Amino acid sequence: MTTVAIVGAGVSGLTCAVVLREAGFQVTIYARDLRATTSEAAAAIWYPYHIASDHAEAWARATFDVLTGLADDPDAGVSLVDFVLLDTGERMRVPLMDTTRYLPYLRERFGGPIVQREIASFRELDADWIVNCAGFGARELCADRELTPGHGIALIANRTSLDHAFASTADPDALLYVIPRQRDCILGGYDKPSPPDAAEADAIFARCRALVPDVTTIHATRRGIRPVRSSVRVELEEIEGARVVHNYGHGGAGFTVSWGCAMNVLELVRHANA
Repeated sequence: MTTVAIVGAGVSGLTCAVVLREAGFQVTIYARDLRATTSEAAAAIWYPYHIASDHAEAWARATFDVLTGLADDPDAGVSLVDFVLLDTGERMRVPLMDTTRYLPYLRERFGGPIVQREIASFRELDADWIVNCAGFGARELCADRELTPGHGIALIANRTSLDHAFASTADPDALLYVIPRQRDCILGGYDKPSPPDAAEADAIFARCRALVPDVTTIHATRRGIRPVRSSVRVELEEIEGARVVHNYGHGGAGFTVSWGCAMNVLELVRHANA
């Protein structure tokens, strides 16, 4: 059986693991962080935010279709919600992934080995194929200086009476989103190359509460780094004899393109094996 080593246990790595294992490959995931990933901190609503690729629309559409189907599975943590873009007044019905349920769902559906281990070089991995889903970690792993950080903050707040999600993304200095979930509400945001200062969380809370007054309590603060790149990298490369498929640089749209990119990874592996 063809073996695959996946680097990274965020949404991209987990989704690739599911797709490849269900296609008949023997898959192992390797990751420094198994739970404290950027994906755990994501708002995780379907919306192609801060992503650059000619293929982004196709990947997003393929992912939309899969996630819409998963909304019928009570174990998946996916629901369909109304999402309003305040900058344009556009309203759409989109999938929302509750990361506290969806990521465990992906881990359980994968069902294969997940090894907590930091990978400094692809040479460390003994597999027929390596799939690089290291997110921002690919900057060092691949010496890819095109990859830049998009620091983010998400505040976990009390559940509100709001019956839809909304966002405003036009002004990078006043990025805003409010996303109600079943048990809580996600507030944001921040997206800049430099880490936020201590006052930024208070500023986010104030912006959100001005629009949703019954947001009153912050239960937790999550931080992550979006892997921003001039173009998403999904391609095959041979590195010192190792066959590597890269899948990183999704910016703020990792969940939004996750299934489409994973299907693309599968196509590359199958084509090269043919």
